[in-house]
Amino acid sequence: MNLMEERKWIQKELESVTDPAFLEIIKNMLKYRKQLTDMERVSVAQYNKEIEEAVADIEKGEFYTQEQAKKIAQGW
Repeated sequence: MNLMEERKWIQKELESVTDPAFLEIIKNMLKYRKQLTDMERVSVAQYNKEIEEAVADIEKGEFYTQEQAKKIAQGW
């Protein structure tokens, strides 16, 4: 089945759905997909640079312990 046929099939199936909870699930999936496509992605080079910076911070002792992180998160 090509993309156009898939869309037509999905549209036909959606027209027969009577369960509002099922429609809500589909709506949430589509919203989540949009959020993912709207997110700005970083390059592999930028990702690796951020990892290297984080490792350097840890080696310098600049990090939070798990307990400190829990306390910070409680304030969110």
